[in-house]
Amino acid sequence: MIITIASNGYEDIEPTCKAIALRYGLKFEPIEDNVPKEGGFFNKPKKDTIYKGMLAVWRIKDPDVRIFLKASTENKIRYLVENKKITIEEAKKEIESKDNEVREYFTNNYGLNIRDYGNYDLVINIDKINSSGIIDVIERYLNKMKK
Repeated sequence: MIITIASNGYEDIEPTCKAIALRYGLKFEPIEDNVPKEGGFFNKPKKDTIYKGMLAVWRIKDPDVRIFLKASTENKIRYLVENKKITIEEAKKEIESKDNEVREYFTNNYGLNIRDYGNYDLVINIDKINSSGIIDVIERYLNKMKK
């Protein structure tokens, strides 16, 4: 099984990816988000691997499952205020700046619309669940997939 997982949140999703990999006997491999388009787009994926990164859904050819972990702006603000100890206004400015920068980067360098959730098989709103809840939702989806 080949799985891609991306997120627009600020939380580190690597532990979640690794936990799923461990439960399903898969390898884990992060995908760098700054790879030149001509340098390996649609590369041949390794079997039984979870790939993490915004570009994973486009770089990995024909994964079995494409997952996106979606965080609201409010969730991102809360995370930054709690973890970086900045004000709500500072968090809003940082999020707006970073989101615009990321969107422009992927559009200008790869011609990709990273806000098109139609590219994913499973989109999970992570605002109201923790890492173990995310893992549970993904496991249920994987266990119910048509073979």
